[in-house]
Formats: sequence, structure tokens, C-alpha cells
Amino acid sequence: MSVEVRSIELPRDSAQFIRAWWPIYADDPHWVPPLLMERKQFFDPGQNPYFRTADVRCWMAWRDGVAVGTIAATVDHRLQESEPNTGMFGFFEFIDDEEIARALLDAALAWLRGQGMTSARGPFNFNSNHEFGLLIDGFDTDPCIANPHNRSYYGAMYERLGLDKAMDWYAYWLDKGPMPERVERISARFMERHPDVTLRRADLSRFDREVELFYEIYNDAWNDNWGHIHFERDEFEFVAKGLKQVINPDLVWFAYVGDEVAGCTI
Repeated sequence: MSVEVRSIELPRDSAQFIRAWWPIYADDPHWVPPLLMERKQFFDPGQNPYFRTADVRCWMAWRDGVAVGTIAATVDHRLQESEPNTGMFGFFEFIDDEEIARALLDAALAWLRGQGMTSARGPFNFNSNHEFGLLIDGFDTDPCIANPHNRSYYGAMYERLGLDKAMDWYAYWLDKGPMPERVERISARFMERHPDVTLRRADLSRFDREVELFYEIYNDAWNDNWGHIHFERDEFEFVAKGLKQVINPDLVWFAYVGDEVAGCTI
């Protein structure tokens, strides 16, 4: 029962690449399947502007004719400006089998070396402006949009494959109940002292305008964060349109200082 790893062609093979994840998560009650149409657009070089700024290669692993894993490798040309010769891997999904995981990773790393890369970082799907990171705790909770969810055995497998942690990344759950009284007092005091600061909920009937405002803030806010890659405008708009069908406008807010937008949350 040998493992065969084959490079795939995008967008032709994107559907089978994506559908390979379903059996891996079949018994995981917290896995949320992606929207197939959205993911197919994401993996289409003719639709996703990301492919204009990066070289991408994807592979699938097969055993006895059954798909058992996937991986992608990317050379993002913007990352080369700040971290030369650094490639990325992602969409690294596999059943609990070291031979399969190792074969996939070896294929991705060999390709990155062929592109002149001397180090690799991941998982990034495809970069830090998309879903990234490895979940190592919190497997009993449902994932949020743009946050990773993976099988609990991935962490140990990464270690067996010789991968080392580059950075800790945290996600927090916010209780939807009433805010603590102390927080309410601090918030009220701040607003009293800064009457020029105002908040407003997003208006999705003016979606393009709201996306433009969000874009104005995003790169400046993230510029000094670890691993940040500048988000091009067309990339940002592409991702935003993919999120439009699932966004709850009650959770998207803008902060203003006077007439100038100064912050946002989603």
C-alpha cells in the first residue's frame, strides 16, 4: 500500500483537491466544510488575484486509488523583499499516517528548493492574509471564519516531521452576554472624554464603500505584525466578496475620529 504523491493542475483539479478533506474530517463534529464554490474560485488562477503575486503548486497523496492528503507550496514574491528565500506551505491535510504526511511535505519542500528557497514556513493558506496557523488546543470548539481548524494529531505529526514552532498565535472567545460593569464604566468614561470618537455598524447595502474603508485601515494596522504581507487592493476585494455571503453586519463596526475612519472590527 505505497503512497503516491502527484502534482495537480489548477483550476482543473481543484474540486478533487478540496473534496479530499471531507474523509479526513468525517468524524470531527467541529469541522465546518468550506463552501465548495468559494474554494474553487480561490484555487482558480483566472479569478484569484493572489496568483499574480505568487508561484503556487499543489499536490495530492493517493493510496490504493483513494485520496488521503493534500498540500500546497507558494513563493510569494512580496515576502522575498523582507525575508529572502523563504517559501510557504499550506492546505496540509492528511490522515493519521506519517508516511503520507512526510511524502506530501517532501514534495512541497523539494519544489520550494527548486525555486531557490532555503527555508519554509507554514501552514499558510496561502499567506498571512488568509487562514494560517496550526491549532494545538481548543479542539472542542467550533472554528471562526478565517481561523484554522485541524485534527488533533497534526501537532505531534508536525514534530515528527521535524517542523519547529515559529510563533505563537492566539484566538479568543468573547462571551456574548452583558459586558462586565467595569468595562461598561471604562467605555462610557472614554466616550465622555473623547466626544470626537464615534462608532457605526457596517452598511452592507454599500458594500464596496465599506470594503474600501476596511482596506484603508488593514495594511497600516497589520504592517508591523509578524509575517505580514501587504494586501493588494484586488486581492482584498476578492477575499471580501467571498465573505459577503456569510458576514453578519451586526459584527462589523467602524470607529471614527471626527470624520476620519480610524479602526474597524469584523
